[in-house]
Amino acid sequence: FGAIFGDPTAPGAGAAAAQGMRNVRAATTWYGGGFKGTTYQVVLPAGTYYVLGIQSTVMGLAQPGTFTVAGEPRRGSLHETSATIAAVSTPDGGNKWRASGLGGLKDGWLLFENRSKEIHFLAMSGVKPRTNNAQVQQALTSPDQPAFFTGTNVIFEVISPNVRVAIKGPFASGRYLVDCFVPSEVDGMPHALMGMWKLVNIG
Repeated sequence: FGAIFGDPTAPGAGAAAAQGMRNVRAATTWYGGGFKGTTYQVVLPAGTYYVLGIQSTVMGLAQPGTFTVAGEPRRGSLHETSATIAAVSTPDGGNKWRASGLGGLKDGWLLFENRSKEIHFLAMSGVKPRTNNAQVQQALTSPDQPAFFTGTNVIFEVISPNVRVAIKGPFASGRYLVDCFVPSEVDGMPHALMGMWKLVNIG
């Protein structure tokens, strides 16, 4: 991953990042992960899996672990919930977020789905109630820290195309900016800077 993200100012960095992401997607399947205090559900087929923290592993702070799923396949199911955030592909080859049922997130369960063709993580940053699209768009093109963030941050790690996971909060009620900064497989630009962000209300 260090080779993928590298120095974004280096010549050819965008193309290198795009190729790196295509290589990662082709060679692996990512099933994500939650943060401390959450419950995370995913159905795993038989195989060998690596457990790692992307940032901590790249920085040398932790070594990956492994485990194996084996035995007779069993029918697995995720917790049923109407609250969903999905990454989807757009007709022009881009990516966007689609959200539904977040106003009824009363039992704390959220379904995170990747219906797109690329890898994505789900970042949810709390924003002030009246934050609008124009403010977010301006912030994405400005070097200054925007004033609309509240300090509440929820991040769920990357999942591959066709993977779906169920997550039990806590999710505090309020307005959130949903985004993903994984490099695009097209040109290496972070997905959020290509328009993959959305303002949503929870609770």
